[in-house]
Amino acid sequence: MANGTGIGTYKCYQCRKPFTVKVGTVFESSHVKLTLWLQAMFLMSSSKKVVSSNQLHRTLGVTLKTAWFMSHRLRLAMQTVGIEPVGGRDRRG
Repeated sequence: MANGTGIGTYKCYQCRKPFTVKVGTVFESSHVKLTLWLQAMFLMSSSKKVVSSNQLHRTLGVTLKTAWFMSHRLRLAMQTVGIEPVGGRDRRG
């Protein structure tokens, strides 16, 4: 059902515009491969200490600028501001 203009592109049947699965996520408007994003997410979420941009740069083999960009976006996405607990509000009291 990929009726868009290229590989991985789909067409919205409501507005008829092409889109990719990256739209509305931290991956949007990024030229970094999804495999590198997933590796960075794993490193940052599984580490007991903070993973620096320099460490991502060395581990993933990307430029320091790309590593900073990725770490910045992932840290913003991992913030837990205003999120309710899973299952709704606590019913006690």
